[in-house]
Amino acid sequence: MGYEFNSLLGRLVAFIGYDVNATHEAIGKGVRLDLSGGSIQLRPTLDELVGPEIATLNSFDDRAWMTWRPGEEAFEYLQPGS
Repeated sequence: MGYEFNSLLGRLVAFIGYDVNATHEAIGKGVRLDLSGGSIQLRPTLDELVGPEIATLNSFDDRAWMTWRPGEEAFEYLQPGS
């Protein structure tokens, strides 16, 4: 099964294996991931949420990880139940 590149899932799958060079986040603007193969902006609407987390980034040398959730930090504008 293939993924349509224009879908969010298709764009995310296309970046598997690329290194993350930087992340940028701002309240109300979501998160932008700069990868060695391009960038992707994550700014979902409430209707687009399908689970309790928007994204998780891991595999750092120090084994750290970051998870973004609705209502927190860069996704403060997403208040579940509103």
